[in-house]
Amino acid sequence: MSGIGLLGTLVLQTLLASSAYGQSGNINYERTVSLDVEVPREMTEMRDLFADRGRTTFSYQFGPQSSLMRSSQRAGETPPVGFRLTNSHTAAFLALAEAWSLSGENTLAQAYVDTERSSVVRMYESSSGTYRTERPIPTIDWQLTEDVREHLGFPVARATALANGARIEAWYAPDIAVAGGPAGFGGLPGMILVLTIGAGQTKYTATQISLGAEGERVIRVPNGGTLVSEQEHRSVLADEINGLRRGLREARRTFGIGAECAVRSKEGQMRLSCFNPRRGAGRMSDSLRSRNLSGHEPAFAEAQRAAEKAG
Repeated sequence: MSGIGLLGTLVLQTLLASSAYGQSGNINYERTVSLDVEVPREMTEMRDLFADRGRTTFSYQFGPQSSLMRSSQRAGETPPVGFRLTNSHTAAFLALAEAWSLSGENTLAQAYVDTERSSVVRMYESSSGTYRTERPIPTIDWQLTEDVREHLGFPVARATALANGARIEAWYAPDIAVAGGPAGFGGLPGMILVLTIGAGQTKYTATQISLGAEGERVIRVPNGGTLVSEQEHRSVLADEINGLRRGLREARRTFGIGAECAVRSKEGQMRLSCFNPRRGAGRMSDSLRSRNLSGHEPAFAEAQRAAEKAG
């Protein structure tokens, strides 16, 4: 950790003075997502839909040596948003899907950290299943700054770093003397209450803090899902995007000129159905009816209602 200076000295003094305070507790975080993807004007509502898909509430339970963050509430069901299967609209939809999915953070469902064993376990939920990665706690070269403010009544200071090629900004609270934070990030002299990953694409913001007995319950390591390496998980996400791309090509061949798609988000999952309003949704092929183009059960009823309305 570099760039400590006077602020870092004061922070470390505060950490030592408050070592008996705030060693366990529970924090609620809200994750928000924004996508810096240029799309045609008619596709801005689709971009908003992807952003809404990423809005999730997490419960973060922590103790002196371990912590577990779990998704507790995802965004509810959204009304369907449509787009025409033209070259430009299809390319924009795929760009949004790729930007959203390949960040990895946006599919994170759980994160467990054990500082005694130097272990981080992360659980991801995507269209093809649940996956688990395990790795040692990474070393982050945090740069402490002189910037200070207040969040939920706690004084917080700003630190920045580069991790996996992405710029990270954290606002941490020295008065909560645990070097933890959301999504498995930590290593600062205080709890991270606001974490921004990339150019603001993914942001975790603490919305409620309870210190004391709330965090003294047993914290168990997640063991579900398919164990994969981080590289294998990235390959899974890339395969899902390629499958979506193939499915949209198939939809264009099946439904021809004038084909459209209806997309909606429900509990963080996307439902996509394609149809031709000129022919009616009843012409959807059995192969496309039985599966969603992104790996989920299709919202065929939504597509049918849209087709009936168009007809």
